[in-house]
Amino acid sequence: MSLRVLSIITSLHFHLLLPLILLAGSILRFNALSFVYLICLLITPLLRSPTVTSMQGLTGIFLKCLVPISLLPLLGHIIFHITLVAIATDKDPYGSMFTNCSSTERLVRQIGYQRLDRADTQDIIRLVAPDALLFVVAVITLALSVKLSNRQANISASLSETPLLGGTKKKATHPFCKLLLEIIQNVALLAAGVIAPSVLGGVYFIVFLIILTMWGCYKSYGPKFDYVRVLLLIYTGSHILLLHLYQFQFFQDVLPPTDLIARIVGLTGIVHTDCTNVDKIGFNTQLRWSVFVNPAVLLILYW
Repeated sequence: MSLRVLSIITSLHFHLLLPLILLAGSILRFNALSFVYLICLLITPLLRSPTVTSMQGLTGIFLKCLVPISLLPLLGHIIFHITLVAIATDKDPYGSMFTNCSSTERLVRQIGYQRLDRADTQDIIRLVAPDALLFVVAVITLALSVKLSNRQANISASLSETPLLGGTKKKATHPFCKLLLEIIQNVALLAAGVIAPSVLGGVYFIVFLIILTMWGCYKSYGPKFDYVRVLLLIYTGSHILLLHLYQFQFFQDVLPPTDLIARIVGLTGIVHTDCTNVDKIGFNTQLRWSVFVNPAVLLILYW
């Protein structure tokens, strides 16, 4: 396999396949494990592509940490269900200690584990498969990245050059591409501000007006706008994490979606838990379509 082909395959794994698996693990169920996967997903666009240079820095650390992060939940599933089978008796069958919505069952389920004897096949796949898939993809991505890094290091050594194949020099962005990215960002910013009117969403609309005013007055954002981008990145990431946490049954019990404060702030219960069947993921069908689109818009804006 040539170096160029290996580089393309590694980039596709790191920038496409890995984020998709992390996204699936974040939205197919809502628990502590999915919250960790969402954090990893938000970290991904902040990292450079795997190269001989970046693998010695944050990218390498992230990929190496992602392997145990994905392995531990998988081992947790195995240990949890083996334990339930081992302690089961005729009097206390498998999972009898975890009755639906009991304090113990709710705590364990919010962590990421639950009994599966009453779950359908598709629900078992939804609850367990993301952890297994993420572990496999994380291992493959790390292996490809290490192989690419070693190949680049060998080529650099043979040419007696400092290993600059990692791309320490950034290519200049084409003006048209830069303009297109700015337009997409501003459209996403406006959409985030108006698609779900709330206190949290109002911040995006205010920032949009400020950016539009700056562009109209100066025809250029200037270097100071980079600080605005960083603050907006932090705010959007925090907003996404907050919306994800609010899908937990615990937080919706503390602050119901129908509460005035939740509605004003912009905390929407997209999913809900039915205590008669906790294995199913229930969607609030009474919500407007814009509420379901809002998280996707925020993710596009963040990315």
